[in-house]
Amino acid sequence: MIIVYSFIGKLPKYIIDTVHQSRLFFDGDIYLILDELNSKYLKKLEKYNVILIDYKEVSNNSFNKMYRKNKNKFTEYKSLGNRKMLFMRSIERFFLLYNFMIQKKIEDCLFLELDNLIYDNPKNWLKKLNNFNVAMMYDNVDRLSTGIMYVKNDISLKPLLNHYLDYIKNDKGFLSEMKANYYFYKKNKDYLHFLPIHWNDEDKPKLAYDNYNLYNSIFDSAAIGIFLFGNDMIHTNNKLVKGKHNKWSKINYTKYKFIWKHDEFGRKRPYIRHNDTNILINNLHIHSKQLHLALSK
Repeated sequence: MIIVYSFIGKLPKYIIDTVHQSRLFFDGDIYLILDELNSKYLKKLEKYNVILIDYKEVSNNSFNKMYRKNKNKFTEYKSLGNRKMLFMRSIERFFLLYNFMIQKKIEDCLFLELDNLIYDNPKNWLKKLNNFNVAMMYDNVDRLSTGIMYVKNDISLKPLLNHYLDYIKNDKGFLSEMKANYYFYKKNKDYLHFLPIHWNDEDKPKLAYDNYNLYNSIFDSAAIGIFLFGNDMIHTNNKLVKGKHNKWSKINYTKYKFIWKHDEFGRKRPYIRHNDTNILINNLHIHSKQLHLALSK
């Protein structure tokens, strides 16, 4: 298994935090696809043995052509600053990953958004994941999250890319990667594997807990990370506001109890309490970008 990050634009400082956290749990290859090859943060990444991939080497012609024809459909937010092209980049990154996997002949990829932290070794999930094509997370009735995502190989990823191209070309509304993922699921219900974001509970959407018994732990599509460490501060007048339900997520975690425990290596790991048991949270989506607050060490 490998870990791949992708960020096109001015590399944010929290790239150091997310890679640092991954290295606390994972000793395999970590790749970063980027275009800012002179970023001041790259020197600090050297000690983590991150392998850099030049954006130009994996830029995808099919996506670029479709984007040029439909550029006006992608909303850009100046308030996001260097991330103003977020809604385009969030789809483009899958095409970059596809080209990268073909070029390097790589399989079993954990694709991480930069604002996600992991709290377990991804190799522990691989025996379950490698039975599937693509794994992602339920977030709401029309939103599927890929903050943490498994891709078996380039062949497995191709149907999703074809869907994205069709979605960009034909959709008349607000273009969103999470919404596009949901539309793909509606047409290909047996293709995706869902990482559980909740334990078995018939009062919750089935996709939220359907595979819980495979893992006996949960993943975070965003709501837990937002409750514990706040929403992106562009939504809160540049103030860090914790303890709130993520309004875009279906499940409200604000009534649950969370604890942090140190493991035998001195690493802090988050758990959610249920029936006097502690359920490990395998990742946290730190939407506020304050990743330093949630590091295990």
